[in-house]
Amino acid sequence: MAPALTVENLGKDYLAETLRYRTLRDGVAGILDRLASPLSGARPTQRVITVLDKVSFEIQPGETVGLIGKNGSGKSTLLKILSRITPPSRGRVGLHGRTGSLLEVGTGFHPELTGRENIFFNGAILGMSRGEILRAFDSIVSFAEVEDHLDKPVKRYSSGMFTRLAFSVAAHLETEILLLDEVLAVGDMAFQQRCFAKVGELTRCGRTVLLVSHNMHAVRDACRRCLLLDGGRLVGDGATDAVTGQYEFSCAPGGQRPGVFFDDLHSEGDVVIRKVELLGKAGEPLDSVATWAYVRVRIHVESRIAVDRAAVSIHLNTESGAPVMQLSTMPGSNVPVRLRQGTNCVDCEIPALYLAAGQFMLRAGVALQQADWLVEMRDIARLEVQPANVFDSAFHPPAMPANLIAIPHRWSISQ
Repeated sequence: MAPALTVENLGKDYLAETLRYRTLRDGVAGILDRLASPLSGARPTQRVITVLDKVSFEIQPGETVGLIGKNGSGKSTLLKILSRITPPSRGRVGLHGRTGSLLEVGTGFHPELTGRENIFFNGAILGMSRGEILRAFDSIVSFAEVEDHLDKPVKRYSSGMFTRLAFSVAAHLETEILLLDEVLAVGDMAFQQRCFAKVGELTRCGRTVLLVSHNMHAVRDACRRCLLLDGGRLVGDGATDAVTGQYEFSCAPGGQRPGVFFDDLHSEGDVVIRKVELLGKAGEPLDSVATWAYVRVRIHVESRIAVDRAAVSIHLNTESGAPVMQLSTMPGSNVPVRLRQGTNCVDCEIPALYLAAGQFMLRAGVALQQADWLVEMRDIARLEVQPANVFDSAFHPPAMPANLIAIPHRWSISQ
């Protein structure tokens, strides 16, 4: 089967912008520069900014592929080239099928027109014929949940209603290839879940979807494959979990790999966290830990002052920031910590880690008991938890996203 989308050695360059508004002094200076240039007529060279360089990949029909990367990595430029909004400087793009794109929610909506009128107006801008809009009209309105406001000007819509209607029009495009830029971030949580379901429905119908998002949970839920751009180059192409992990590694302070807690985390203040280690039962360093396994978290705290009653804590959050676990020496734990001048090693021993397989972010902090933080380091490492033996334990596999806590249990049957 021929690929739905082919990108070969794609590149895009822009000339660096000069002064937008030129004064008389700027004009005179420019004339003098030209007079001073060699008689050959050579002009001063202009700085070229390369936004995309040597990008190549293929997407098969029916694939939903995520496109991720830091701000300025070239994601939106790539989508504009694929949407034929801007031409490439070099390379080739092949699109095999009718292509629709939603690069900005609400593009083409007129505030004075009603919701009904804007469906036809916006649908036409996105490439739909009137017949296609009429066939999809009821589904668009139902999906957006704007039945009671259909004949009101959209300038009177709430921002949520506006974005729901805009996404609904784009989602009902009769295209083989759909390019989406951050559209799964619109609306409330319930609507976002329906957006995920709609993308899955499009894929099952054989549509090809390229989704740009900074929401790693959205990418993991919607895509099995992921592309990673960095500095205009394609640096990752593969399974979503692996590529999103590569991206998170590049974004983390110090650039740590999963499970490795790095040195010299903080260097200012009277109390600093110098190092955090993940150790096994024999004191061996761990790259990751399995569900229900023993683990020791060792925090190296350097103190320039003596602290009689300090509180040391460890927080584990999901990658979206939702708290999962907090372990600390706060009042109630009966473990007062006295920091001496110099380096102090504070160990937190966990006999069995009751976490399901997945990725978690670790935060460590030191505070005066019942007072402010002396030092707190957020997201200092990404903890990778490996699955346990699901056959021996009857533990649900990690593919189930609702699982966070792993509770030891047994199954039995009587006849």
